[in-house]
Amino acid sequence: MADFRLNHLHFGAKIIVIAFFFLVCIGLILSMNTASKAVKMRQAKAKAIGLQPNQFFNEDDKFLHFKDAHAHLYGHALVFFAVAAVFIFSGVKEMYKILVAALMVVTLLVHTYGLINIKVGIEIASMVLYSILLIYMMVVSMLAMYKKEK
Repeated sequence: MADFRLNHLHFGAKIIVIAFFFLVCIGLILSMNTASKAVKMRQAKAKAIGLQPNQFFNEDDKFLHFKDAHAHLYGHALVFFAVAAVFIFSGVKEMYKILVAALMVVTLLVHTYGLINIKVGIEIASMVLYSILLIYMMVVSMLAMYKKEK
């Protein structure tokens, strides 16, 4: 098992992994689209009633964000672990695997903090980093699937 690499996968398994990665990418695109529309809607509503966007939320809104943050964190973590389960067999140096995992943990915690405290800038920046890390893991994994043995 220690010698297993992604290029040892059968063709059908590679198709399943690629389909999964494709669906993750679609999910990222939809997530970013929804988040950007929500930010624009918040800003427009705040402007319409004469408030700054960060003054727009009351305590009920903040509680709702807090209540939804745990499910949000679990969903992002689940996607990360599913992609990471493939990435660990990519042949990338262990140091890079550890670095990606550490960055992802910090990114998810910061994103959750931003979501709970309605810090839009933090939410967006951390989601962009999350997306970049996921895309990196998926691209490296797909390249490893078709890497020729030496």
